[in-house]
Amino acid sequence: MLNIAQYISYGLGIYVLIGLVFGLYFITLGLRREALAGRGIIIRFMLLPGAILIWPLLLKAKT
Repeated sequence: MLNIAQYISYGLGIYVLIGLVFGLYFITLGLRREALAGRGIIIRFMLLPGAILIWPLLLKAKT
């Protein structure tokens, strides 16, 4: 039987995994090209941790 800490760990793991998938989509296809025109890939990957953290808000804003 799983205890409460394991449920929390699994929940956070799923949240981060979904955030990673959405974050990669967001930094590659989701951002408008003119917003980051002339910027390198480093800037996009600097945005990735924030996109992973707040992916539900970004998803809501996209719809």
